Amino acid sequence: MSYEIVYDRRFIRSPLGITPMILAGSNNCYEPMPNGRERRERSWSPLFNDPAIPEEALMARVRSCCGGQFQEHFKWHGKFVDDAGFVAFVRNGVKGTLTLEELQEYAHCGSLSCALSIWYRNSNGTNRRELSRTVGTTDELVQWIGEARARMANRTDNEEIYYDMRFSGREPLRLQGRNIISGAVVAIKGKYYVSGCMPGKLETTMDVTKAMIFSGMDEARYRIDPYFLRCMRFMKAENVKARMGWRFCIRVQGGSRDGMYMEQLTRSRFHMTYHQESARRFPDRMTAERYIEKRLKGRFSVPGFSVYEIQQNGGEARA
Repeated sequence: MSYEIVYDRRFIRSPLGITPMILAGSNNCYEPMPNGRERRERSWSPLFNDPAIPEEALMARVRSCCGGQFQEHFKWHGKFVDDAGFVAFVRNGVKGTLTLEELQEYAHCGSLSCALSIWYRNSNGTNRRELSRTVGTTDELVQWIGEARARMANRTDNEEIYYDMRFSGREPLRLQGRNIISGAVVAIKGKYYVSGCMPGKLETTMDVTKAMIFSGMDEARYRIDPYFLRCMRFMKAENVKARMGWRFCIRVQGGSRDGMYMEQLTRSRFHMTYHQESARRFPDRMTAERYIEKRLKGRFSVPGFSVYEIQQNGGEARA
């Protein structure tokens, strides 16, 4: 079964209306990652192939897609979206509309790449691009949409034209600028803590004791390359410092993976590692034992689990 998965939505506001951008991709297609693994492909594009549409017309377009027997428009947050969910999805996107300038300020997304993708019927996949441009302001966006619509209106019967609009990168955009944290902070990318940064480079670690502490969000934004800021979130340093004293972890007992540490537990997978610094830590032995009993016991093909204490000097863990 093939379906679309939506990973993010960012609606852009301009005098011409709303540009409903979504990050989506097929569940059956995969793309390579820098670490050698693969993940489901995804890319940014305007919903309904429309670069700007008034709010009333957008909601009317959504409602025109509802009412049928088919109730699985796409997947969002791990669940299929029905008619009511589709309407709510777009309505909530409209409530959070931002100008292109605001997106650049809050999400560090850079400019918007715009072009027309032109395909020719009965030509064995022949295509070309026109009006390729990078827009960074609302005025530039309005100008490009005007030119693109004029070209669309003059297309021939042999042409199929699509609006190719996308943010740089294929990751969800985080609006850090709206969530101001006072005081010292640490920066987190995915499940990794930032441990070092320099222009064009970012060092990360799963070891909370090596997390880099910034004096505030202003310092973090200044020192971290803007390319990485797009997918960064921040946490109060005092909350992270409390975890630095956690020394208890869970280790596998028996079998071919004897001695490996628990790294992460997802909905369906139990991730393990040989490295102590990557092991998930708990504040005390009782909490770790309770976690084994409630979350791990009997779920995975692992002979057993034990709680180990990691020595403060980085020595071998002990039971």
